[in-house]
Amino acid sequence: MTGLVAACAVVGLLIGPSLHHLGVRAALRRPFDGVWPRCEGCNERRGLFVSACRACRGRIRRREPAIWLASAVGSGLAAWVAGPTWVLTAHLVFVWLTTVLVVTDLDAKLIPNRVLYPGTAAVALLLAAGAALDGRISDLRTAALCAAGYFGVLLLVAVLSRGGFGMGDVKLAVVIGLVLGLWGWRVFARGIFFTGLVGGIPALYLIARGRAGRGDELPYGPAMIFGSWAGLVFTGML
Repeated sequence: MTGLVAACAVVGLLIGPSLHHLGVRAALRRPFDGVWPRCEGCNERRGLFVSACRACRGRIRRREPAIWLASAVGSGLAAWVAGPTWVLTAHLVFVWLTTVLVVTDLDAKLIPNRVLYPGTAAVALLLAAGAALDGRISDLRTAALCAAGYFGVLLLVAVLSRGGFGMGDVKLAVVIGLVLGLWGWRVFARGIFFTGLVGGIPALYLIARGRAGRGDELPYGPAMIFGSWAGLVFTGML
């Protein structure tokens, strides 16, 4: 088990630069141009461990290593939770997908459809195939119900908030509901609880300090993502 967790963490670390690159390109609404990082200013390929682009001297974001580390930690935790099962692949893709979406939401308050739609489809297919091979077909029903319920509730919130809640977050609820729901209603509820802690408290703080109003759209996607990760990790601890 330790070897599996370590191997998945290494894979997550190795693809971390590509995940950050895809997130930046999606936030800028530019073509992906492969998976190797490029300068945001001149679009030239660049090295990983540099502070500025050699071509245009544009500064490199300092957060990049944090995204690589998040990918590595998330991949290792996915292996720890799922174990040597067929659904592990779906959990890894979920981690990598949400890592990209954290970048896009932080940069542009955007959950792009060109990333979310194929990513959600891939996770759903891998989850269904993995659950069938693991003999967990009955768990797929709960996963589907959680996904539909989460989507419906956030859609209602988006309609009532009149612009204070993005539709990208609503659609993100589907893939989160599928992954958490596979482990049962309690795990799903834990994920929602941690999402409230991660996203709700900072939002209330910003509103109280006058830095955000009721009509302002805050990037809630990262809170949903890290809340779902926390729900899975807490399940693994139990």
